[in-house]
Amino acid sequence: MLQIYYTRTYIPTVTPVTPEGTPAESEGPKGQPQTGTPVFILGNPNVPIDETVKRTFDDGTTEKKVPDEGIYTIDENSKVTFTPEPDFVGKATGVTVKRVGKNGMPVTATYTPKVHPDTSFVDKEGNSLSPTEDGTKPTKDIPGYKIVKTEVDEKGNTRHIYEKVITTYKDKDGNVIPGTTTKEGTTPKKDIPGYRFVETKTLPNGDTEHVYEKVKASYKDKDGNEIPNYPTEDGEQPKKDIPGYRFVETKTLPNGDIEHVYEKVSTPAPTTFTFSSTNSR
Repeated sequence: MLQIYYTRTYIPTVTPVTPEGTPAESEGPKGQPQTGTPVFILGNPNVPIDETVKRTFDDGTTEKKVPDEGIYTIDENSKVTFTPEPDFVGKATGVTVKRVGKNGMPVTATYTPKVHPDTSFVDKEGNSLSPTEDGTKPTKDIPGYKIVKTEVDEKGNTRHIYEKVITTYKDKDGNVIPGTTTKEGTTPKKDIPGYRFVETKTLPNGDTEHVYEKVKASYKDKDGNEIPNYPTEDGEQPKKDIPGYRFVETKTLPNGDIEHVYEKVSTPAPTTFTFSSTNSR
């Protein structure tokens, strides 16, 4: 009897068990530390992460300085702390965290921080007027100041520049009243000789404008009638001699106007003399 034998070859394939790493990211304000912790997942329950091996960066260190970015450190729980340089803004290069499985297989995961730009509120000399804020913020009202312009640098930082509001004293035609000076800040109205106050305007840019008009001087009789040929004049004018009238008093009215009061001088009727002549003999 013929017997036939078959042979088979078994070739096993060994697939290495490799843990997996999940990257971490974080965001934070300028100049402030921030943290992130990459997560490492077991490739197989029989081959766990070797907890006896110290957590490090991929170069074996636990602290790494990246020029013009900042300093990274890692603790025993794989938490990475990034302390940025004071002026660093944007997405950092990041670091790679390394761990090892019990089978000796390395596993890595990255940590990448991002630093927000900020917004500052300063005067024209660069002095801070309000605390710097994280992120890009719009202008805001700052008492006693008005916005001049906004600048954004190449890193995305925003700078709102202000200057002090001013107070002016003007007539109704918008002319600065002689003898007055423009003042910084918001100052109250004041008495100005020869003028009376009309109103105070707060302009759209925050400046204050006190508006005045010239007081007037009038020449009237005791009944309040204007004396003919002596019209009302601008400013504080003195009393004057008016033929046929005698000065009585000067009044300062509640609105600041001046009123010179006169009364008519009575002219005595001429005396008529009658002469008669008698011829006597």
